[in-house]
Amino acid sequence: MDAYYIHRLTSFQFKDMEAFPEEIQLLPDDKKREPDPLLRAMLCESLLLLTTTREGRDDLRAKKVYAVIQRMHLSEEDERVQDVCERIVQMLKRDEDEENEKIVEMDEEDDLKMEEIA
Repeated sequence: MDAYYIHRLTSFQFKDMEAFPEEIQLLPDDKKREPDPLLRAMLCESLLLLTTTREGRDDLRAKKVYAVIQRMHLSEEDERVQDVCERIVQMLKRDEDEENEKIVEMDEEDDLKMEEIA
């Protein structure tokens, strides 16, 4: 699924194409990046959501999303898209120290607090 988002954000050639998903490797030479900045932002936000889990980050790293986002950020003029790109990069480049990962279980009291906030 994330290859679809990467495909829509890509508009350039890579030196190491074999590392990318097949959908990216088969892009035509005249492939243009998504022209609508709002849609680019939404596509990037979808990728950002995938970074919320360790499995999602590992999958995005395996598909070389960092390289796509890095190059996209360099040519991006829309500030909103730039901000989302920066957040994706921060999540993908972070250290993955399993000892420091904390899983916090929410109890009923926490659930009630969340409902009050919403």
